[in-house]
Amino acid sequence: VRLEAGRKSGQKLRVTPGDHFTKACYEELVALMGAGAPFEPAKGRTRVLMMLGLQGTGKTSTCAKLARNLKKQGEKPLLVAADVRRPAAREQLRVLGEKVGIEVFTREGDDAPAICAEAVAYARANHFNTVILDTAGRLQIDDELMVELEQICDLPQFPDGAEGLLTALLCAIETAKTDKEKLLLQ
Repeated sequence: VRLEAGRKSGQKLRVTPGDHFTKACYEELVALMGAGAPFEPAKGRTRVLMMLGLQGTGKTSTCAKLARNLKKQGEKPLLVAADVRRPAAREQLRVLGEKVGIEVFTREGDDAPAICAEAVAYARANHFNTVILDTAGRLQIDDELMVELEQICDLPQFPDGAEGLLTALLCAIETAKTDKEKLLLQ
């Protein structure tokens, strides 16, 4: 199947069965959860967003994209490298943060809840209004990793708990939409 789309008139892009599947999943999620609305500005508070999802679904890249979009809306976001399991995760987030002009909080160690707590304290002291926690991806329900997420959400710095962004499929959808210049699949 070929479809006329893209920035240049007449540019043809190939639509794969995977694209149709992605579109169907996206439509079902929108029907189930409702259409997305932009974040309300974090007025007078430090909003904490915790990125969750399966390994390899684009959480780290999505964190940087989200931070970039929040910055464009006048927010002052801080990216936090809280994935202590994947060897290159901290460096990937640092590079992406540099690319989009967003500060990245990171430190050595393998205690993700402690890193998150320090990052939120740093964000408040330095007037960041949105903190985006890039947590470790999961392959399956892993008791140790689930406990880690609970410990992060239960930190005293998060009086209302962290606003979790569930991304297992959503990250893949957003990445596909961006990569295909938001194709209109029909």
